[in-house]
Amino acid sequence: MAEKQHIWRQDITGLRALAVIPVLIFHAFPQLVPGGFYGVDIFFVISGYLISGIIFRGLDKDSFSFCDFYIKRIKRIIPNLVAVLIFVAVVGWFITSAGEYKNIGANISHSALFYQNFGLMREEGYFNVLAQNNPLLHIWSLAIEEQFYLLFPLLCFAIWKIGKHSKQALGLFVVLLTVSSLMCCFLLENNDVRFYFPLSRFWELGVGICVSYAETFYEISAKNHDQKYISLISVFGFSFITLAFFVPTNLYPPPGDL
Repeated sequence: MAEKQHIWRQDITGLRALAVIPVLIFHAFPQLVPGGFYGVDIFFVISGYLISGIIFRGLDKDSFSFCDFYIKRIKRIIPNLVAVLIFVAVVGWFITSAGEYKNIGANISHSALFYQNFGLMREEGYFNVLAQNNPLLHIWSLAIEEQFYLLFPLLCFAIWKIGKHSKQALGLFVVLLTVSSLMCCFLLENNDVRFYFPLSRFWELGVGICVSYAETFYEISAKNHDQKYISLISVFGFSFITLAFFVPTNLYPPPGDL
């Protein structure tokens, strides 16, 4: 039977707000928040943490259900995505030329199939003029997350079963996935490929996955400490994240940046 426990994290809800606001400001006024795009990286970490937590808890309690997992992902993502795609298709019909609408149609199909990152990787960089005129440019990050949702649960389940419920085997897989993805990010020379390619982005999800793994199987968590310690860690984390938003990227280029 699938796990029915619902865990609501107010701290992560606040972290999402902290991440999305700089992204919006960065796209409108990049000079105000030069590192605002880091909000996307934070979302990747959050997704890796939350999704892997569902998987790990289900495996540990022998209650993981692929059907339940994917139905919840579909209910959470597809209605909003369909609304956005319909809106872009309708508005684009009235305000764009035939050539521009053809390009919009291609982006709609790529987005609907969660292939947008690969389409953009072949056609355009993130910050050129053509990209900035693409109303579905932002779907690249959702595509990477969906590709992760598709593959990661299957691999975890297979390793868990083949390894006869070995948390060590699962942990080794998690670490190797994260490290190999980070190495891929550093070694790729093509900036567009490094920015959009899933394997060079999975390490950001992997950071959250590693934290979730430690919490689930070894009970390593800040909540096991007193409130003063938790508050101190929260202040440090908030400070470093906020600082990253305002530090000019030319002083410290991030691994996945263009």
